[in-house]
Order: sequence, then C-alpha cells, then structure tokens
Amino acid sequence: MSVNTCRLCKRPYWRYTGNFWPAGYCSVPCWESRAKRLKLDAGPTASMALSEIRKHRRLEHGTVDLTEWYDCEMCEHLERRYAEAL
Repeated sequence: MSVNTCRLCKRPYWRYTGNFWPAGYCSVPCWESRAKRLKLDAGPTASMALSEIRKHRRLEHGTVDLTEWYDCEMCEHLERRYAEAL
C-alpha cells in the first residue's frame, strides 16, 4: 500500500496494488475525465496571476513594482486572485 498523487486533480490517495483503476488516478471521475481528455478547472496558477498583476500595473500605473500600494479596485481584485492561487 502506498500514498500517491492523482495525475489529474493532484489529490493524495491510497492505492492498493490490486486496484482495478490504473496507477496515477484516484477515482472513477478522474479516470473518465482522462479518457475523454477533459481537464478539471483548477483556476489560475500563481505565476499567471502574478503576470496579470505586473501587466495591469505596467499599463495603468506605469510600474511593475509589487511593493507599491495603489487605491485601485482592479489591483485589489488581482491581488486576491494571486492570494487564492497560492
């Protein structure tokens, strides 16, 4: 018995060597999603969110400095998305 991580949803799961599902997938929905070539929506990654912040600050505020604070609703929204991605 070992602890593995699902290739699709990235959750840890227990796998016995005699399980029916092939190694690498934690459940029937993950196996079927793989078979249909569907991807689960994981949301933005931290690097994507950070690049959006830099792009917005460069275009709107004229800087890419992440340490500056602006009273900007879009900055707040992008920073929340970045925090959720972490």
